[in-house]
Amino acid sequence: MVSESNHVPGKAELESRARILLVDDEPSILMSVEGILVREGYTVQTASTGEEAIHHSHRDPFDLVLTDLRLPDMDGISVLTEVKKNPANPGIVIFTGYASLESAIEALRLGAFDYLIKPCTKDELVVAVDRCLKWKRLSDWNRKLEVLYEVSKSITATMDMGEVLKKLAHQLSELTGLKRCLISMMDDEGTALVGQAANFDFPDDVTLADLRIPLRNDLACHTVLTEGIPLTIPDATADPRTLPDLARKFNVKSLLIIPIQIKNKPLGVIYLDDGGTPHEFTDTEVKLAQLLADQAAISIENARLYREEREKKETLRELSLRVINAQEEERRRISRELHDEAGQALMSLILHLEMFKTEVPESLSGLRQQLEEATHLTHRAIQDIRRLIADLRPTLLDDLGLVPTLNWYAKNYSKRHQIPVTLDCGEIKDRLPPELEAVLYRIIQESLTNVAKHAKARNVRIRLQRSAGEVRAWIEDDGMGFDTRRVLQRPRQSFGLMGMRERAELVGGKLHIHSEPNQGTRIEVVLPLRPSEKDGTSP
Repeated sequence: MVSESNHVPGKAELESRARILLVDDEPSILMSVEGILVREGYTVQTASTGEEAIHHSHRDPFDLVLTDLRLPDMDGISVLTEVKKNPANPGIVIFTGYASLESAIEALRLGAFDYLIKPCTKDELVVAVDRCLKWKRLSDWNRKLEVLYEVSKSITATMDMGEVLKKLAHQLSELTGLKRCLISMMDDEGTALVGQAANFDFPDDVTLADLRIPLRNDLACHTVLTEGIPLTIPDATADPRTLPDLARKFNVKSLLIIPIQIKNKPLGVIYLDDGGTPHEFTDTEVKLAQLLADQAAISIENARLYREEREKKETLRELSLRVINAQEEERRRISRELHDEAGQALMSLILHLEMFKTEVPESLSGLRQQLEEATHLTHRAIQDIRRLIADLRPTLLDDLGLVPTLNWYAKNYSKRHQIPVTLDCGEIKDRLPPELEAVLYRIIQESLTNVAKHAKARNVRIRLQRSAGEVRAWIEDDGMGFDTRRVLQRPRQSFGLMGMRERAELVGGKLHIHSEPNQGTRIEVVLPLRPSEKDGTSP
């Protein structure tokens, strides 16, 4: 029994609305302790068996459980174990007349906050309950702060709007303790809210994308968005502002609606409910939900801006590819015309010169020598045109791809300039996308041209590497090098280098130039592969 001596009033003032589950199989103790706790301002639910206690703890959230260790159907340790499974994580005080050091240690090990031995005074009981509830409140706030910190980290760690909203739905539910969370965002026209993320399963005949709520003046969501303040609905099934038929379909009873906005610009709303159970939303729940919504709004807006920027870059990439393809097609056309017209005309001229030479007698040696020189000059002109055609657009690039073309080009370059070129293409066996092959070929071609003109190099090495998501190229020489900062600041001296960099950037890539006087030059190119190109199935 509990005696009535030396009580100091007001111990439970800060926790006056706390809910306590009192478990004891002795009716007189139940009545006495319940009376004391009710007079202290607590809401008390009693249970006389372990099974009854577990039933109450699974159904209702309690702040504290005060339980005997000896019950008719099970021991208090088993009750404690089951009660701790409640998401509300109630504080637990053991209250028993059958004390032992072992049972006390076991109870504390399993999560009990304190241990009272019958009989105890009223003061001892009230102080233990008050201390446990204060610890519970502090523990809950620590947990909320931890969750809030983790939520803030997770929703700011990604620029994917869908991922941000999905994390927000799950973590809002965890933070507030409410079972269900639905997030709807405004459509592009600003005329409706469309479901984007939820932490619960929908009815079989409804999908998230189907959940489209018009922004009518008579609906609660419109009020929340226009006024920018949270709104609580005690009974959504009876309130016309919440589309009662829809509320009944989703088994929604009490409803909390939170605005998502940034700089007074409405983005969407958050719906929170307790899964069909009537719920009186506390100021803490509303404030926590609004705080998280405000943080999420920044991430959502950043994700939206990032998506727009990514779409703009993709549009620019597509336009750039069209420019590159148009340039290469024009080069292809010019090379065909040179081959078909100038090349054929020069071949015809050689035939006519050879025929004319046969008609000239041996005695006219001067004329025959002039014909020989004309034939030689024409042959050289044909060779120059062939080289020009190859520089404009080598047919190998279209027919066989980048690697065979580079092999051919490197051999001809070495022969022409007497500079050995080592080519290492690694494990690249499949064709790259045509536009990337063209860009890489042009950059390597320009690099080798610069080596021949300026570097005075003895050796050149070209490496290609394809990895997940990108293709890289390195062009290195052991020549005289240059001061990159000085040269790049002079447009006339760096026209070719800037052109190479622009080519790489046109397809979303980067080009880095590393060089120092007398230290040679290394050019590194990184070009991204689009998702459909990463598996090496490009034509």
